[in-house]
Amino acid sequence: LPALEPRQDHRARGEQFGQAGAGSLTLDMLRAVQLRGVDAVDADAVVSAVPLPVFLRICPEELRDGYKALEAVSYSEILSINLWFSKPLFDDPFVGFLDADVQWAFDREKLWDGRGASRGYISLVLSGASAYVKMSREELIAMALKDLRRCIPGFQEEPSHATAVWEKQATPSPSPHFWRSRPPCRTPLSNLFLAGDWVDVGLPPTIEAACRSGHQAAALAK
Repeated sequence: LPALEPRQDHRARGEQFGQAGAGSLTLDMLRAVQLRGVDAVDADAVVSAVPLPVFLRICPEELRDGYKALEAVSYSEILSINLWFSKPLFDDPFVGFLDADVQWAFDREKLWDGRGASRGYISLVLSGASAYVKMSREELIAMALKDLRRCIPGFQEEPSHATAVWEKQATPSPSPHFWRSRPPCRTPLSNLFLAGDWVDVGLPPTIEAACRSGHQAAALAK
């Protein structure tokens, strides 16, 4: 299920909601997925790999009671500061920082093999970034440049372009309520499976959990 606004097409009642949707239900199976602007796609199995807030929007009405506790989950922010330079700043695809505000720097050109990313385009990432929400765009960019200049000897270049992008619901906060409410990959529908950092695979809500849940969901969908 892509991250689209939902429309449900429930065959038993013949009702439609909105303009795009989770699909059509017959007995205990998800029979089709409705996408915006195209015909419904028949499906033998479906893996929902959308973020938790999106899943709660597109979740079929018949299943919502089982996931209602997730509506009270709180979230942690992630901040990405994107900077464009004339050349790469480091040799590796990504590097970590110690004793700095920024935590990671990613070379987009290397990670994307030059597809859609220009030379010298890097992204600096701060997870759990609530302490920085009151800072202006200019202050965030200046903070990132200060860390780069402190950690990369001889680096002084000014970026040709810079952005600061917030994802306010990036990851669920790992509270006791969240841990109690996490669902497994399996759903009450025999052919609908869940993947994402919010799915219970024995790990905190991290990218590792997202990857593990994806592998589990794919294996179940075979």
